[in-house]
This record gives sequence, structure tokens and C-alpha cells, in this order.
Amino acid sequence: MSESSKTDTGTGWASTTGLERCPSCGNKTGLKYEFSGSCGFVECQGCGTTGPLDDEAADPLCDVGAALAAWNRRKPAEGGCPWCGCTGNLYRQGESGEWTFCGDCDARWPTRTEPVTATPVGGA
Repeated sequence: MSESSKTDTGTGWASTTGLERCPSCGNKTGLKYEFSGSCGFVECQGCGTTGPLDDEAADPLCDVGAALAAWNRRKPAEGGCPWCGCTGNLYRQGESGEWTFCGDCDARWPTRTEPVTATPVGGA
């Protein structure tokens, strides 16, 4: 396994081979498993996008495979979350709204060309 296809999980190596490209920037090689707070998730090192959270990837199970599988689950919707497809529970984060956060699956990605508006976006 090449160095670019594995990541240190803190308890060993988890293969990141087979992960779908980042839905924000298209990156395939800079994807890594992260564990922060009490949950594991996949993060793109190219643009900072973080994948959705999965209950099985959280304490006490901390299933790395669940976090990797959650990254690959996609239900894209026009103007919605690239993972769960939600359009009504999206919020801007950051000082100038540079991040979009999904309140349904906890994914986060860089806000693109849309103008910054009052939160929430994508719904009432």
C-alpha cells in the first residue's frame, strides 16, 4: 500500500483506497481519516472539506470503516449537500461565510460562487 493511500488512525493504518473524489475540489489522493472530538470522518487535504458523520464512527464504536463508507455515500441535489442531498438545513460558517455546513449530516465544504446570504441558506 502506498503512503498516499493509507492514513494513521492513531491505532494503526486505515486504507483510504476506494474513496470517491472530493465533491468540492475533485481531489482523490489527499483524502485522510481524522478523529476529532468523539467522531471519525474523512477530510480532504486539498480544500478542507469534511465528510458526513456516521453514528458508528463515533464513540464508543469508533468504526473507521463506517467513516470511510460515509464519505462514499452520495445523494447530490442541485444546491444541496453533496452527501445527504438536504437543501433546507444548510448554514454558512466562518467570518465571511466561506464554509457551508449541513445540519443533517454534519458535512462541511467550501462555499463556492454563491453570494453570502443570511443563514440558513437553501431553505426557510
